[in-house]
Amino acid sequence: MNTTGNIASILGLILAITALFTETTHYVISALGIFLFSIVAMVFWIQRNSAKHYNIAQKKSQDIHYEIIRDYKKYEHYNLDKSILELSIVCQEIAKMLSNVRHCDVSVCIKYTNKKNDTYYVKTLCRDPKSYYARKEKYDSQKLDTIDRNTDFKEIFEKIDEKKDWKEVFFFANYLPQKHQYENTHLDSRKLPDYPLSHFSRNKKWPLCYKSTIVVPILSDGNKDIYGYLCVDSPHNRGFNKKHDICLMQDLALFLAPTIRLVCERHLKTYHNDENSDKCRKKKAELEECSVEV
Repeated sequence: MNTTGNIASILGLILAITALFTETTHYVISALGIFLFSIVAMVFWIQRNSAKHYNIAQKKSQDIHYEIIRDYKKYEHYNLDKSILELSIVCQEIAKMLSNVRHCDVSVCIKYTNKKNDTYYVKTLCRDPKSYYARKEKYDSQKLDTIDRNTDFKEIFEKIDEKKDWKEVFFFANYLPQKHQYENTHLDSRKLPDYPLSHFSRNKKWPLCYKSTIVVPILSDGNKDIYGYLCVDSPHNRGFNKKHDICLMQDLALFLAPTIRLVCERHLKTYHNDENSDKCRKKKAELEECSVEV
């Protein structure tokens, strides 16, 4: 928006100077001047309106932080189903906050890390209710979401391995259909056109429910262990603002980390107490090694 406003201002200046040395009618000059002024005014209004919405979002984010801290101890007494329910409400609040800012549908989920036969993968712990019912069959299948086959999780894993500052550790994409190298367990890139100028056809044939996404890690205090990921996405291109939205998500992930660790460790301990229960063995297998040491 700043760029558009600057361009409009420069064009207005050029127009005014040109008018001094040409015989262009004053009516044309006036019309063009009004048009350019309208563009500048519109850009200014959009920027101001956006700043207002982000101020509201920042306040809402602080409310969510408070709720996470306030309810932390309660998770010690929740069973797994109750924990997932409460965390799905947190996801719902985050989704509402971003939807109000971006004026589009936003989905939120929390994934936890796991390991199977020396292969690290992620599994969905909870989603906001709306996307849960919309995607349950499509994305929460038995297919293993391995980290090395998902670009977003893989890039974050590698950045932590490189000991990047935690503020630099995220995955952001506003035009996923145009990321030809993007990998996802649920995406068969072979079915997408991969030739120059395939922008419109890739966008039209894009099979995933989302075209924009932000993924941030849920880290331990020393930023060495990944407990999971906070993932937000939108069905639209340009769904997010890189400057503001990443910061909001990283702050939320920071406050969520102790709760996610508690949920995983508490239930893992519970399942150890009853090794003979088929249900416990199944849950133990799912929650085993909830953090990934990089």
